Amino acid sequence: MVLVMALAVPAAAQTRKRSAPKKPAAKAAAVAPVRTKVAEGKYVLRAQAGAVLQTWEEPWTLYKTRTGFEIEEEWRAAREGAQNSVVIDVLLVMAPGMYPTQARVGSALSPNQLDCYMTMAEFRCTAAGKTSSMPMSGAYNFFLPSPWLLSSIGRRAPKKPDQPVKVKLVQMAGMNPEGPRLIVLEAEVTYVGEDQVDIAGQPIPASIYEIRGTGVPSITVWISPDGVVLMMQDVAKPDQRMELVEFKKLSSF
Repeated sequence: MVLVMALAVPAAAQTRKRSAPKKPAAKAAAVAPVRTKVAEGKYVLRAQAGAVLQTWEEPWTLYKTRTGFEIEEEWRAAREGAQNSVVIDVLLVMAPGMYPTQARVGSALSPNQLDCYMTMAEFRCTAAGKTSSMPMSGAYNFFLPSPWLLSSIGRRAPKKPDQPVKVKLVQMAGMNPEGPRLIVLEAEVTYVGEDQVDIAGQPIPASIYEIRGTGVPSITVWISPDGVVLMMQDVAKPDQRMELVEFKKLSSF
């Protein structure tokens, strides 16, 4: 709904003095856009579950904003031979440095939409009209199946092999009667080395990190100098990789 307010301006009082000539109106200053598209791409994972081929795709668009970045994703899950696929809309809000401050999972029209916010003092999630929060102390990261969130986790480790860094991950693990059930997972991130990944014929340098922890899968990620995950792999499933199959960089970020 759009609310329009009309402001009544009183008529100018009549005067015998001659009005001064009007000065030409100054040109309005250019207004910077709220956000600018800087890159887009798509991830694909194909997994064989018995005789059924399952496909997971994540097309995404990266925007630069006045305060950081926004990433719009679509999580698309499909099975071979199925008529329909499951599509979930995702919005990630990032501070400078690509560190997450907000995650929205699900359509705005869905009653099951999940909204999570992270500040220095609190982590808060709302779903199905109910809100849960927990205090925070130190550095935390969201944990969701998004390569962009894994990039933020991986880049917490310095580029020093065999020197793991401990990180705290916050995850929504279902619903309680009171609201979303929030849990904290502990993991370690280790820098492995340098590599180069070919994306649609374009060689891109990558730093390799391993993320391991209790309650989370052990994941290896290849991250570009810009913070883009080029490839990720569950260590327990070496035959399955999520790969960046499309990538277009429109400007620096």
